[in-house]
Amino acid sequence: MIINLPATYSDITLDQYKRFNASSSDLERISIMADISIEEAKKIPLNELNDLIDIIKLTLEDERAKFFQTIIVDKTEFGFIPNLYSMSLGEYIDLVEFCKDPKKNIVSIMAILYRPITKRVGSKYQIAKYDSNERELNEELIKKVTLDKFNGAMLFFSTLTNDLTKTSLEFLSSEIALMMES
Repeated sequence: MIINLPATYSDITLDQYKRFNASSSDLERISIMADISIEEAKKIPLNELNDLIDIIKLTLEDERAKFFQTIIVDKTEFGFIPNLYSMSLGEYIDLVEFCKDPKKNIVSIMAILYRPITKRVGSKYQIAKYDSNERELNEELIKKVTLDKFNGAMLFFSTLTNDLTKTSLEFLSSEIALMMES
């Protein structure tokens, strides 16, 4: 029996990752990651079960990330929110709520951050306005996005947080220095 397991984050869809985290047994987890039925997974020799689970765990530990400004899913181009300052209250509220349990809500989070591109001029683009009903429709496509794209988006926010922290500390240091001179 040949079992094909994902080797990298770019081999795991958001839907697989979400179902994997919601699954209650190793049999289900292998079925999800190998993209085989439960009945097929039951044919796996018992002595190989732990090895397969270990392989999956190792794959999920390798969290390399690269940010993608745009992604294409089934011929639909999605763009990352081009201006965080123009985020609507609805986007923000939903994003904060979904981020309380990112493993469960990974698809919804990505459907907020990446939306269909409605207009493009060179490297600049506009995305569809946020609408929670549209988000739910887009989630069907977003499920097919791979985990490396999600990690890239999280890398963006991590980098932004680090940069803001560093800039804030530098600003405070310069203000303290100015106050000491006075």
